[in-house]
Amino acid sequence: MRASSFFTVVSSVAVVVAVVAGVAVIDSPWDARTKRLDQRRLSDLQSLVRAINAYHGRYDKLPASLGDMQQPDLATESTSDPETNQMYEYYLGEGASYRLCATFTGVLDNDGVKERRLAATWRHGAGRNCFNFTVPPVRKPG
Repeated sequence: MRASSFFTVVSSVAVVVAVVAGVAVIDSPWDARTKRLDQRRLSDLQSLVRAINAYHGRYDKLPASLGDMQQPDLATESTSDPETNQMYEYYLGEGASYRLCATFTGVLDNDGVKERRLAATWRHGAGRNCFNFTVPPVRKPG
C-alpha cells in the first residue's frame, strides 16, 4: 500500500469515528427540546415557591389557587406547563404546607444537579411528580 493510500484510509476512518462519536454525544433535537421543557418546568416551580412564600408573608395565608399568584408584584414566571399550557397542580396542606405537581419528560437525579441542596428538593422521575413545601416562619419584630 502506498503512503498516500494509507493516509487516505486512515483519514477516512478518523472522520467516520469522529462523526459517530459526535452523534453519540450530542442530543437529538427531540432530546434537547424535552430537556429544555423540563428545565423550564423546574424553573417555573421554583418561581412559584418564591411567590407563594411572598404571598404568605403579605397576606398571612396561602393562596387558594395558583390563579391568585398571577399578580404583577409576585413575579411568577408562569403558573402553566410550557408544553401543554395546563396549570401546574397546587394543593393546600395543613397550616403553611402545600404541594406543587408537574409532569416531567425526563429524570433529574443527583447526577443531573450541581448543587446537592437542589437535588434533594427537586429530584424527580419521568411522569407526574409532586413536591411538598412548608412556608418558613417569618420572625416579626416586636
